This record gives sequence, C-alpha cells and structure tokens, in this order.
Amino acid sequence: MKYHTGHKLLSCTFCSKQYVEARSLKIHLRSHTGERPYSCEVCKKTFTQSCNLEKHIRVHTGEKPYVCTVCNKRFSQSGYVAIHMRTHTGVRPYVCQTCGKAFSGSNTLTLHQRIHTGEKPYGCDICGKNFSRQETLTIHVRSHTGDKPHICVTCNKAFSSSGQLSGHMKSHTGRKPYFCEKCGKKKFSSSSSLKVHMNHHVQTQEKEEIIQNVLFTCKLCNKNFNEDTAFNSHILEVHAIQATTIQIKGEDLENLEAMQVAEIITADNQRIQVQTISQI
Repeated sequence: MKYHTGHKLLSCTFCSKQYVEARSLKIHLRSHTGERPYSCEVCKKTFTQSCNLEKHIRVHTGEKPYVCTVCNKRFSQSGYVAIHMRTHTGVRPYVCQTCGKAFSGSNTLTLHQRIHTGEKPYGCDICGKNFSRQETLTIHVRSHTGDKPHICVTCNKAFSSSGQLSGHMKSHTGRKPYFCEKCGKKKFSSSSSLKVHMNHHVQTQEKEEIIQNVLFTCKLCNKNFNEDTAFNSHILEVHAIQATTIQIKGEDLENLEAMQVAEIITADNQRIQVQTISQI
C-alpha cells in the first residue's frame, strides 16, 4: 500500500501497523522489544522517546510551564491541562463498562478497570510482588534499593516518592488543609495523618460500644461479660473452689431461680462467697 503522497508505507513486523516515516516505525518497535534507551539521571526511570524523558524530568525540577486559564493551576505537561480543564467543565467522557463510573482521562479509566479485573501487570524483580501501576512499582523498588531521589530544598531530607516530599513540604509551610469532621478541632498537613487520627475515633467508638454492652464485671479480675451465662461460667470455672446449688422461690410461683453460691479464694488468700443467679 502507498500513502497518498506516493510514499510506500513501512510495516511493523510484529503487528503489521504501518508508518510513513522510518523514525516513527523505530519508536513503535520499542513497544514490542521493550527497548527504552532514554534514562533519567535522577531516578533511573527509562523511556522509549527523548520527548517523554524531557517531560519526566520536570517531576524532579518542579518546572510547570502550562497554566490553566480558569484557576491558574500549573502543570508540567500540556496534556495534563486538557484533562484538568474537565474538572471545570465537568466533562467525563470515559466510562467504566463494569460499574458505570466516569473519568476525565482514558489513563485513569484504564487504571480503574484493574480494580475489577485484578490485573497487576507490573512485577518486582526482587521480591515478586505485583502492582497495577508502573509508578507504584517504581516507588516499591526503592524500598529494596534505598533510593530516595526526591529531596526537600529546605532541609535536604530525602524521600522515595514525590507524594511523600509534597506531604513533607507542608511541615515547613505550616499549611494544614485536612481537618477532622468528627471532632472539628484537629487539622493535619496530610491525608495519611488524618486517616491515622480518624482510626483513633473508630477505635474509641468501638471501645465505647463494648463498654455499653458490658452487663457483668468480675470483681476479682475485672473481666467483662455481656451475658449472665458467660459470667456465671467464668466465676465457677476460674475462681470457684467449691459451689453448692439451692433453689429460691420468688413471689410468682412460676418464676424459679437457681442460685449457686461459689466459694472464692482471693489474691490475699481470703475465702469469700459469690452468688450467681440464672433463670431456670
């Protein structure tokens, strides 16, 4: 087949995809061979094209030459601006066929779909752990190598990911954009710190619910019970050295109770009696 200019199209020997220029075909072939000749000197991440490396380097330099005309937020790549603009317009053209959730970018949809499929195509060569995102794998590998390429310009503290550095920088600015809706008092510089704080509320609530459900407390060992049968069994099986059973007739002749008097030896070797009552 010939292109409309008369040039012969160049075909990929792997998938038969065709290109006009040899350079374009050469770049495409790297998607099959895995060749990534362009490497970042800071974090060693590799790329198939030099232009992608140039864009990546902005992650380390912090350069963000592209600006949103609505909110003035800055971005390192022009494509990010286009995706960001959808937060203002509300456009979410990419829809998950499984759950119907919509996304502003196709890459975000691809990552989301792996939640449903369980696909984790990126594997760690050191420990074999798999990840759904290349970026997550890159950060994970640094836990083996100890590499921390993201450095704070204020205190020189190093971090393995840009997200960790971003959270750390707030400790210098004093900015705490995350606050607890539960207590309305505490503010936090990172979402992870807020999450830890919220877990404290959950644990406190669980403890309160447990306390509310406590109906019986053993005065000998302070163990709590929410059922009389469990409390009675505890007294008789753990603390009692002798137990006798008598019956007590209440005012209602149909309401009989069995009362066991358990003789207990306390920590100071005193003998006391504890009554356990249950309906019969």
